[in-house]
Amino acid sequence: MERDINIDALKGFAIVLVVVGHSSQIHKSPGLAFSIIYTFHMALLMFAAGMVINSGSIAGRAKQLLLPYACWFFLLPLTLKSSVKGISSELLFLPVLFIYVVLLSLVRRAQPRVRAWISWPSSGYC
Repeated sequence: MERDINIDALKGFAIVLVVVGHSSQIHKSPGLAFSIIYTFHMALLMFAAGMVINSGSIAGRAKQLLLPYACWFFLLPLTLKSSVKGISSELLFLPVLFIYVVLLSLVRRAQPRVRAWISWPSSGYC
C-alpha cells in the first residue's frame, strides 16, 4: 500500500490539535475555540491512526504500541524521583490504539462469517 499524503496531512493536523487542546488545559478559561477543539481532537487522532492500520501481526503492533508505553510507565517514576499513581495518562492513547487494533483484527476475521450469516435469510434457505 502506497502512502497517502492526505492521510499524513490529516494525522499531522490531528497532532497539532492534540497539542493545542492539551495546552489549553493550563489556562483557567481557555475560550470557546479550545473547548471545541478539546471535544474531538483525540477522536480525530485515533481515526487518522486507524485509517492506516493494516493486517499486521498483533505481536508486532504490541511491540510498536505497548513497548513505548511500558517504558514510559516504568521509567517516569525514576526520572521524577516520585511514584506515579494510576495509569500514565501522557501516552494513554497507545494502549487504547492497541485495543482498537485487536478489535479490528477480530472484526476482519469474523467479517466473512458475519457477511454469510447476514445474507443467509435472503439466500433461499428459508
